Amino acid sequence: MNARILAGSNVVLILCGSFNPPTYLHLRMFERAKDFLQQECKCNVLDGIISPVSDHFKSKKPSLAPSIHRLRMSQLATSSSDWIRADGWECQRKEGWTRTLEVLKYHNMQMLNRYSNLQKLRLILLCGADLVDSFTRKDPTSSTGRLWSIEHLKQILTQYGLIIIERRGATANKTLKSEDLEFLHSLLDNVAIIEEDTFPNEISSTKLRIAVRAGREKLMRQAACIGRKQLGSFGTCLGKFTKGGSFFLHITALDYLAPYALAKIWLKPQAEQQFLYGNNIVKSGVGRMSEGIEEKQGIIVYNMSDLPLGFGVAAKGTVSCKKADPTALVVLHQSDLGEYIRNEEGLI
Repeated sequence: MNARILAGSNVVLILCGSFNPPTYLHLRMFERAKDFLQQECKCNVLDGIISPVSDHFKSKKPSLAPSIHRLRMSQLATSSSDWIRADGWECQRKEGWTRTLEVLKYHNMQMLNRYSNLQKLRLILLCGADLVDSFTRKDPTSSTGRLWSIEHLKQILTQYGLIIIERRGATANKTLKSEDLEFLHSLLDNVAIIEEDTFPNEISSTKLRIAVRAGREKLMRQAACIGRKQLGSFGTCLGKFTKGGSFFLHITALDYLAPYALAKIWLKPQAEQQFLYGNNIVKSGVGRMSEGIEEKQGIIVYNMSDLPLGFGVAAKGTVSCKKADPTALVVLHQSDLGEYIRNEEGLI
């Protein structure tokens, strides 16, 4: 990548992918690219954007989780960052899955509008080396016989540029210099390949999904000796029995139960993150609640966009809540989506 040309640029990085789920190394890619741009190219990095692919990509990737969950996991993963964020434009489109070049064009316009007071703005595509290896992949369903359009690749390198984080087993440098990509050889000054020696890029979203779904052989052997009445779940963890004989629901049961719940409470945006940090909610944070909820009844907690956030207990019923003052406790927190990130080991 030509550091002399880039010097003084204000850069926004964008990482496209399925994020099924997002991992620590997705975030590490941003930090590594930022270090390179600021130290080697003397750039100012403004933003990092995670852009999950839409549900229409499921035809090519059957294991793809619903976009509403992949976006929410990405939002939670970036919530502690002051410069990396998740964006839902791509994954919420209804027109089908969106080509990378179209995603770049959209975010380039957003960047120009958002930072209209700055000069030398530059949107750069961030990716892993395995994505580059797909540039030469064939696609019999395509009119050109290629997965990637030649014209799209030219425009991506010419207008935006590419920062590649090395990944073990991938051959980005060899692929870019191959005869099959000869049309890109004159554009390689717009490409940077960053070796990651400190934290090698080996975490795989695919392996994480398999680990969560499969369970462990040790647990399988133990489960074979447990009576049916005592076996709460295996594989997808719905919950477990407490010492008192009650059944405690795990957050992994949320998607299965939420569509059938009768008792629901919707949280206002300002209370959503409070709940996801494990806190109880007062009346001022409640947007609405279903009719007929009784005190101490189990509830499903939603945000105002109808995304289920977790389980709770009603500290007040529907009738008494209407008469309560704004500081009255209404929702007692039990479990929330943040447990996927905070306590993954305990949920397998």
